[in-house]
This record gives sequence, structure tokens and C-alpha cells, in this order.
Amino acid sequence: MNDQSDSSPEQIRPARTSAEQYAALELLVRDSGSFQLARDISLILDQAEAGEFDLTNLLVACSSLNEQNSSPNILGSILLIVQPDGTGLVWPPSVSTKNVIPEKRNELRDRLLEQATSIAQSHHCSHMQCSVNADQELEVKSFQKCGFQELGNMLFLMRTFDKKSEELKSIKNKSLKLIPYQKVIDESQLANLIERTYEDSQDFPELQGKRTGEQAIRSHRTQGKYHPEWWLVIEQKGVAVGILFFAEHTELAQVELIYIGIIKKYRNQGFAKGALAQAIRKFKREEQSLFLGVDARNLSAVKLYESLGFEKISRQRIFFHSLNNPEK
Repeated sequence: MNDQSDSSPEQIRPARTSAEQYAALELLVRDSGSFQLARDISLILDQAEAGEFDLTNLLVACSSLNEQNSSPNILGSILLIVQPDGTGLVWPPSVSTKNVIPEKRNELRDRLLEQATSIAQSHHCSHMQCSVNADQELEVKSFQKCGFQELGNMLFLMRTFDKKSEELKSIKNKSLKLIPYQKVIDESQLANLIERTYEDSQDFPELQGKRTGEQAIRSHRTQGKYHPEWWLVIEQKGVAVGILFFAEHTELAQVELIYIGIIKKYRNQGFAKGALAQAIRKFKREEQSLFLGVDARNLSAVKLYESLGFEKISRQRIFFHSLNNPEK
């Protein structure tokens, strides 16, 4: 009989071996709705080996009866990634439907999430964040019990660089310049500029004031391959009006727009659209695509991206938990 009984208490701990890592990731990736399970797991393991993906806090729940087993029976798993900006990114807990009786599954999810939260607090994370595919089944009660709130949906859009767009050709502003930030400002000035673009932002306004510009810089540098020349200051007639950051995901043959922000007093003047159109023309990477994520409630931004040829590809639910940890 495979089902675990109440007489078999589970131990929650980091995955110790490659076999445990694979079994843990198999649960997580399967629950995420992957259509190519083996490929996606191999990609994560390759990224981890290259130092691009952190599996330090890949936690597994296994029966104490199987501790001496060379192939332990993994009953559940969760992944916490501690970001440089003090954010704890969570891959939602997954529990085996084969080896755990229905009555115990929610309890085990709660324990996995509680353990991940405890580790995040020990690392002095300011908050935790989790994104889940909108069509993925999720036990929301587990998140609520641990203090998470659902903020809304993140909408992902994509376009290919070689896609024809008459609108793109018509958007030209000769006085609008895109300049690598290192040529015009230092890092402290960049952090200040980021914070100015946060003011009254329509992208997840609940998160305003939750992180500084310096924290944002550290976080953005971990998103894909960092190219300093792809972090751009948007200038209009010599005045900085906003910023535009890109990152490369070589393994996916994709470029990500990781952040675009316009200072409040310069909004609604076409600078975001003009800058992005100019950037797309500049890249011209025919074998790659460009993708981005935006708060689905930010209808004006969604409309802007669609006008530039972006198409909706997926939607994720966003959960947030403030830990209120004191500074280190």
C-alpha cells in the first residue's frame, strides 16, 4: 500500500541528492502544467549547475520510515529562492496524490509553506512572493493561513522582433534618446530614478514602498543574462524621463523587458511607447522573441503593448506576504 498513514510522520528538509532534487522538481513542474516535463526539469537542473538557478532551499517532505532508503519516497516539495533584494520567491508547494492520502494533503502543503516562510525570515527577507498559472489548481487556504494575500493577475505578452507592424514604423521621436545608463548616471542616481518612476505606478500599486531602487537593481540583475548596455535611460531633449531595462534568456532564445518606468510628470506624453518602439527596432533579433509581464489591471499599459504588436500568451496569479523583518 502506497498511501501514508498518520503513524508515518513526514520530515521536511532540503533535498540532499540529485535523485531527491529530480523527484521534488518533478512534483513542482508537473503541477505548474508543463507539457514537456523531462525537458523542463533538465533545463532547471542545467541552470542550477551553471549557477543561474538556486536550489539551496528546494525542500522535500519524506516519511521518516524511508530515511535510509537510497531512493527516498518524496511526498511533497516546495522551492524558495532568496533574491538579492530581500524578496523570497516561492514555487507553490506540491504534494503527491499517489503517496499521500487526501485527508493529509492540505496539512502537508501548510507545513511545507510554513517551513519555507521560516527560512525566508531567517534570511531577513522583507517579503515573499509567489506566482501561479491562472489555470493551475491551487489550495489558496494554505497561502492565506501563512499570511499571503492575492494581489491580482500578471499578464504576459510576447512579440517576435521580425513581426511586421505599421504602427511601429510610424512612431518616431528624433529628440527621444535611449542611452546606456552607465554613460550618463551612476548607480545611486539610477536607484533614485527607479524610485521616481514608482510614484503612483499602476503596476501592482499594493507593492509601492516595499522595496528601494537599490533593491530593485539587485533583483533585476538576476533576471536572465545581464547586459549593462541593455539598461537604458530614456532622455527627451537631454532630460531623463524614464528607464527601460532588458535581459537575455539565451536558453529560451528570448529577450525580456524586465522594467519600463516613466517619471510621473512625464507620463501620458508618448514617451513609453516611443522608447519601446525605438528599442524594438534597435534589437532586430529575428531568431528571438521579446516578452514582458504587466499587471492585468493596468489596462492602459496592456493597450500600449498590444498597439506595438505584442500578443497575450499567459496569465499568472500573484500572491504576496509582508514579513516585516527588521533590517540586517
